[in-house]
Amino acid sequence: MKRRIIHVLAVSELLFCASLSHAETSCLLLEDAASTKILKQEGAVCDQRITPASTFKLDLALMGYDAGYLVDEHLPQLPFHEGYADWMPNWKQPVDPAAWLRDSVVWYSQRLTEWLGMERFQRYAGAFHYGNADVSGDKGKNNGLTRAWLSSSLRISPLEQAAFLRKLARRELSVSACAFDMTERIGDMGVSISG
Repeated sequence: MKRRIIHVLAVSELLFCASLSHAETSCLLLEDAASTKILKQEGAVCDQRITPASTFKLDLALMGYDAGYLVDEHLPQLPFHEGYADWMPNWKQPVDPAAWLRDSVVWYSQRLTEWLGMERFQRYAGAFHYGNADVSGDKGKNNGLTRAWLSSSLRISPLEQAAFLRKLARRELSVSACAFDMTERIGDMGVSISG
């Protein structure tokens, strides 16, 4: 018996408001994944594409486990190097897949995408039908492998993100069963990936 799963997407002032003093919800979307019925939708921008930022780690985890770069919860453990993104103090240490997903370590994502290479990275984004699937990066800067999902070329709407999460929960993406299993294991994703 399949469990009923509800996806929740909330895009708030961080992405859409010009100033923090003008905080408002831009999109709140609740969906019953079993029936795909939208239970609640608030905000005028649920169909507008925005940067996926941290939410893209789920895609990256699936890609990394499917391609063999990520092995389990603790391998590979990568060392921090000067010059890596270090916005958070806990990023300045060795990081494994579990810590990467938990702490949203940007530089670990960047090492993963560099290992994948542009051709494979693009192929996964396209196969996932992830928003505009544009992983080229900033125009003219050749930085898609390190910036595409960070306020750059890759864009997805909350409604498209819900469709992606639905495919993830139902295991309808073109990755191995191990990739689904390990992605679920390393993170508290807020959704259950059940077969």
